[in-house]
Amino acid sequence: MKQRIKVLNEQCIPAYTTEHSACMDCKANITEAVTLKPGETKAIPLGFCLDLNWGFKAMLYPRSGIALKNNITLMNSPGTCDADFVNEYCAIMHNDGKEDFVINPLDRVCQMSIEHYNRVNFIKVDEMRPKNSKHDGFGSTGTK
Repeated sequence: MKQRIKVLNEQCIPAYTTEHSACMDCKANITEAVTLKPGETKAIPLGFCLDLNWGFKAMLYPRSGIALKNNITLMNSPGTCDADFVNEYCAIMHNDGKEDFVINPLDRVCQMSIEHYNRVNFIKVDEMRPKNSKHDGFGSTGTK
């Protein structure tokens, strides 16, 4: 599938890292290091704009290694970028840890997938159809 991209930094073109990667890695389009202090949130530019085909969206996800080792996540995870958003993409990074986290220029800071979506129309009803579930849904299947 082809999508249109405006490249703001040639070194920041999103790319699949391995043959079977589901998401592309995105890099920090910054010229000097940025420090995220504990509890702090900053928008980190990613160096590209997308002009997605209608019916597609870009989804930004945290990188698992950064999350596990440094408690760094994306504040609005996953971050949804609609097809009508054409400005530079940014990762809204949040430090949920106890130590400063330094983001260097061209660090891989998040992952992105391009996904197809369907829009729906709602039909108002007075009652829900009966279901087989006897649970309220919150932890209803247990942990084992």
